[in-house]
Amino acid sequence: MLNQDRIRRKQLIREAEGYLDLMSVFDDRWHLDPVHIETLANRVIECLDQIERPQSFEAHVLFLKGQAHRAAGRFDEAAKNLDASKSLEPENLHTLLALAWCYKRLDRIEKSIDVMREALLVENESAIAHYNLACYLALELATKESCHHLAIALEIDPKYRELVASENDFDTIRNTPEFHAALSINV
Repeated sequence: MLNQDRIRRKQLIREAEGYLDLMSVFDDRWHLDPVHIETLANRVIECLDQIERPQSFEAHVLFLKGQAHRAAGRFDEAAKNLDASKSLEPENLHTLLALAWCYKRLDRIEKSIDVMREALLVENESAIAHYNLACYLALELATKESCHHLAIALEIDPKYRELVASENDFDTIRNTPEFHAALSINV
């Protein structure tokens, strides 16, 4: 019976991950209608709610629920699930990135900044963590620190340079000397 429970849990998790992948693939290419996103997100939650005694899968189940709520635009519910996942796996970079992203959408920028600082303690060489922290700091008009993290992100991974021009988060600091200096880093 225990083996069957474990197999069923894995099946339900894979099914939920499949729905999330489907949402991602379709939305990247064809921008899914919000009704379809809602339907798929709810299906993810339904799959995961069928799991009894998630045990060692609990952090991942909470992460997946958070991602489903996030995709459906239910950022408060997403943040609750992602925060619970983070409490079980505090060093999961994907959870930290998703949680900070949700806090931004909830206008809790200071929380986004705190979570990204935690992410850098986990993985200091993460370009996306430095880039996202730079974005959130720019929203708080912390120009010098924002530009510092932007420069680090660009040094780690120059592809982030392509995102800067269309990143609205930098609009508040875009015309500062610090911002231009961060972009002038040779890669």
